[in-house]
Amino acid sequence: AVQELEGSVKDEVEIRETVEKEYKECQETLASEQQLSQQLKQSADKATNELSLMRVMLEDVNRKLIEKATEIEKLRSEVRAVKVERDQLGVKLRNEQEEKELFKSHFTASELENKERSREIRELKNLVREKEFSIEKYRLEITKLNQNIKEGSKKLQRQESVSLADKEHMKGLE
Repeated sequence: AVQELEGSVKDEVEIRETVEKEYKECQETLASEQQLSQQLKQSADKATNELSLMRVMLEDVNRKLIEKATEIEKLRSEVRAVKVERDQLGVKLRNEQEEKELFKSHFTASELENKERSREIRELKNLVREKEFSIEKYRLEITKLNQNIKEGSKKLQRQESVSLADKEHMKGLE
């Protein structure tokens, strides 16, 4: 009976040592898992912060794109208005040129009339020069506006490329 008890005690001691060993391993595993969980939480928090920052940046880029699109549309409207004015000036210039030709065709032999007509022609020529100057001025403005539109379009394309790259980057983060 003593031997049985000694064997039983020995078995219980071995079981106890095994259980203590398993308990210690479980505690080490738990500590390791808790550390890993903390690291993952920190990584998730960092990723969330970066995502929030990128959303703010994307909103800023979108706002700027809208501003540029509005600016481009305004420039287009101005160009259309200048083109209409240019066309009106062209018609007016043609009308004035036709009027000038009419005056030339009615030239009379009278010296007084010749002087009067010459004066009128000079005035009309001055007016034509002024109109031609105005037309040239508007042509230069149109050229400048077209250049601004091209630059605005290039900027818009670059911003759209940046926005697309940002969106792709955002998708990559998800």
